[in-house]
Amino acid sequence: MNPRSLFNIILKVMGIYFIKEALLLLPQILTCFRFLNQGWRTEAWFMLFSVIITLAIYSLVIFYFVLDTDTVIDKLDLTKGIEEENLSLTVHRSTVLSIVIILIGIVTVITALPYFLQSLSTYFAEKRFNYGSSPSPERFILYAAELVLAILMIIYQKVIVNFIELKRRS
Repeated sequence: MNPRSLFNIILKVMGIYFIKEALLLLPQILTCFRFLNQGWRTEAWFMLFSVIITLAIYSLVIFYFVLDTDTVIDKLDLTKGIEEENLSLTVHRSTVLSIVIILIGIVTVITALPYFLQSLSTYFAEKRFNYGSSPSPERFILYAAELVLAILMIIYQKVIVNFIELKRRS
């Protein structure tokens, strides 16, 4: 494995992480629309604008880190100054990407599960002890989406790896 392919893998791994983060922003758009219906127009438009800008930035980073890593390596001169041409690492790229996707999924499940359970219990407690206002399910939905996304990443890691490696194969 040469240094260029190592940087290629590292950038793709970072891009996969940004895909997860970008998908977690999508429920916030629904929250913005709920705020619009409740009459908080200025705050809702500001939130919607900031989420859209963040998604645009994430989309650019994802595109370059996952699909066009050679451009990033060339622009940043990541291989400049590395004398050793071959690194002694005999693991295939797709295997490394599969391991990383599974690890990101597991870490996401581990970090999201306590928040999901907490928001679920809070939602039902607020629903049971209704003090004149209806409980908001946004946090519950956000953490549920994060858990589903992490589980899907673990289950469909081969499909994700094949999609990432599609450009290199063609």
